[in-house]
Amino acid sequence: MTAIDTIRAYSANELATRAGCASPDSPASEGAQFLTTLRTTFLEALDYREITPGGDNVDAILERAEGAADTYTHTRWQEFVDLAAYTEDYDEYNFAGEPTTDLFELAGYGLTAIARRLLEALTAELTAGDNGTSPA
Repeated sequence: MTAIDTIRAYSANELATRAGCASPDSPASEGAQFLTTLRTTFLEALDYREITPGGDNVDAILERAEGAADTYTHTRWQEFVDLAAYTEDYDEYNFAGEPTTDLFELAGYGLTAIARRLLEALTAELTAGDNGTSPA
């Protein structure tokens, strides 16, 4: 099985482990859909060579991570709670002066952090798998 096949086969819980967040409540929950959609986005970026094994993927990962959270308030909060994004360290965000008090925006920051970690982990696994080692 190739590294890509392994990544395609990951359940939402396995993706949550790689993202360092809580496991979704169910395979059909909003958090599970968030994670599996990110995996699809990752695989599409590979197909279009926007993310490459061993390449400098920082910008491509950040772009995808920043657009990952749902734009609808209700769905975003379901993703946020399902993946326990409230446990994220919000101190790392540079709020360009004053911290934001916009809760919708803050929820997006937490989900962006989860998305970034997942995309970085999948890229690392793919790179390891392409170098002849088995992905974790």
